[in-house]
Amino acid sequence: MMLPARLLALVLLGGPGLGVTPAYSGALATRESVEEARVALDMPSAFVTVRIAGLDVAIWRPDISDGGRLPLIVFSAGFTACNTASSFLAAALARAGYIVAAPEHRDSACAGGGGEAPEAPFGKPQAWSDKTYRQRGRDIAAVIDALKSDAQWSPRIDTNRIGLMGHSLGGYTVLGLAGAWPSWTRRDVKAVLALAPLIGPLLRKGKLENIAVPVMYQAGARDGGTSALIRRGGGAYDRTRAAYFVELKGANHFAWTDSAHTSHAPIVSYALAFFEAHLKALPFARPRTDKGDVVHFKMK
Repeated sequence: MMLPARLLALVLLGGPGLGVTPAYSGALATRESVEEARVALDMPSAFVTVRIAGLDVAIWRPDISDGGRLPLIVFSAGFTACNTASSFLAAALARAGYIVAAPEHRDSACAGGGGEAPEAPFGKPQAWSDKTYRQRGRDIAAVIDALKSDAQWSPRIDTNRIGLMGHSLGGYTVLGLAGAWPSWTRRDVKAVLALAPLIGPLLRKGKLENIAVPVMYQAGARDGGTSALIRRGGGAYDRTRAAYFVELKGANHFAWTDSAHTSHAPIVSYALAFFEAHLKALPFARPRTDKGDVVHFKMK
């Protein structure tokens, strides 16, 4: 299914490579608490698109004029989705002190894709292998490597604090990079946020138990197939060594995109709590959310 086109204004800056100094609109503030970040959901936050490793990459960042190094989170969108499909979450993370980068995958409608069939049927996990959507994993790896080596970006990024997040097929992608596909594994990744991930192929043929870093799974109560595959006995949660599972009331498969209008506050709150714990070494504090937002939560 093709998602709607970008919902935030795209800021395009000229010049080759990564050497750009983007201009931002709106107030950018460092988060003092998860609850403050929830209030800031509706604040505007600009991003830039730059050419990195042959890919168009959207980048959100906070004010880093003090020269400090910040954690990097790389986002992988769902099948055919634009890289800015979850701008609400990327912007909230940037306001909390993270650099967020999202490459435009080749299947994206914004990259001219969106009309082709998936590389393997989504309903036939047995047809998938570590070769399926391997290019998506390479996209993420290439962006990380390019940012780490670039003269202007590398001083801004703490390469010891790199996280991944992905929605749907993007969730499959980042879990593969975390070790679920051993041949994809990135040793520099410290935490993974999997949002309504396409999990069937990894349960059937992957190695979720090989993932050595913390994973937070988020899924929706109205996306029952995904939730069940994560929380059932022997499912993704059980097979992941260090894991969190958050199930959101009333959330369907697209709740993690800008096209949805519900569940964004708890999505942001739990994402921030997770990354604060595992990229900033703060104690994990389960967020306070509106009554009934979360119908199921567990961690190990």
